[in-house]
Amino acid sequence: FIACSVSKMLMYISRLGMTKDRIYTTWFMVVLAVTFVMVIVWQFRDIKFWRSMFIAFTVLFAVLCFGNVDGMIARLNISAYENGTLAELDVSMLKYDIGTPAVAPAAEYLARGESDAYTLGRLEDFLTSAAEELAEPAPEYFSIQRAIAQNALKNAGFTAQK
Repeated sequence: FIACSVSKMLMYISRLGMTKDRIYTTWFMVVLAVTFVMVIVWQFRDIKFWRSMFIAFTVLFAVLCFGNVDGMIARLNISAYENGTLAELDVSMLKYDIGTPAVAPAAEYLARGESDAYTLGRLEDFLTSAAEELAEPAPEYFSIQRAIAQNALKNAGFTAQK
């Protein structure tokens, strides 16, 4: 059942694009698959099941937390749009759901200029609003995504409109 569910999820991703919900659902299916494999192994070998599960879950959770999921979603959706797999690039998702991590992939795609005028215009609007937002004083903490986005906007020539 897990293999069937993962294959359906991969079909949805290839047809409709990547979203956070699809990433989290796929991650949970991988956790379930690892759990079931560990239970099967536990039936035939004497392993420390709970310790092994704790380690596996910790590693999978660390990949989810530190894996730049939002940036990966933006890159995969832009790449799928470039390849013709996606009929339309959902710029509003990049702007409102993903935000700062989508700035660098969007700036790279806009620099290539290989799209229709409507999509390029929406990407320019997104990057202009992102430049204005990132021009505000930085928060008290350091954000890698914010630094990457600021660098990408600077390289693309976007500045805050005053």
